[in-house]
Amino acid sequence: MGTSPLAQNLKAALGAGALAGMLVALYHFLATEPVLQEAVSREAALGPVQEVFPRSVQRLGLFGGFLIYGVSWGLIFAGAYSLLERHLPGRWPWQRGLALALGLLWSVALFPFLKFPANPPGVGDEATVEARQAGYLLFTAASAAALLAAWRLARAGGSPWRWAVALGLYATACLLLYFLLPGPDDEVPAALSDLLPRFRALSAGGLALFWLVIGGAFGSLRLAFAPEREAAGGRPFGPR
Repeated sequence: MGTSPLAQNLKAALGAGALAGMLVALYHFLATEPVLQEAVSREAALGPVQEVFPRSVQRLGLFGGFLIYGVSWGLIFAGAYSLLERHLPGRWPWQRGLALALGLLWSVALFPFLKFPANPPGVGDEATVEARQAGYLLFTAASAAALLAAWRLARAGGSPWRWAVALGLYATACLLLYFLLPGPDDEVPAALSDLLPRFRALSAGGLALFWLVIGGAFGSLRLAFAPEREAAGGRPFGPR
């Protein structure tokens, strides 16, 4: 009995998410961790710092946390791909998976990051953490909904200018989201001002790496989990 398309999508997306999580954890361990440690040291020089977990435990938790992060997004990716596969651009799963990953890279990663950039320790008021997290989730959900609505509008029948109209409306929605929804107002200590751009650039690089790995790995894993007839090129994946 062959494996169902949903099961293939789920296995491939979970595998791609786990791989992306581990690679991003390694990236941050090698590239971002030195900047983070410098920020912690400078924060400690300004006054006493209370750490819930020592730095050694935090470094180990980096890999476990990103594995959970990758698997969680893998589940979401599998559901979104299964629902949208018929309508995604491209003939093969790697093309469709990459298109979906690029859309998610912008709508749930980079665009929200522009409004709610990552901060190293010592930047931002701890009393506003919950409010910032709620604002970030609201902004991310609105960003994804705006992209989905624009995409559906562009695919709807009618005027040949619908893609241009959809793009214009989406750009307008992005501007409204960015300027009307409240964002963080973080005070940056002078001692950390030179580290902030480096930390944020590395954080944005991690987001891009995560979604590019998912988009690149999904198609290959989807092929690996496909029935032999499909894997041999008997017919393209997905609904006809």
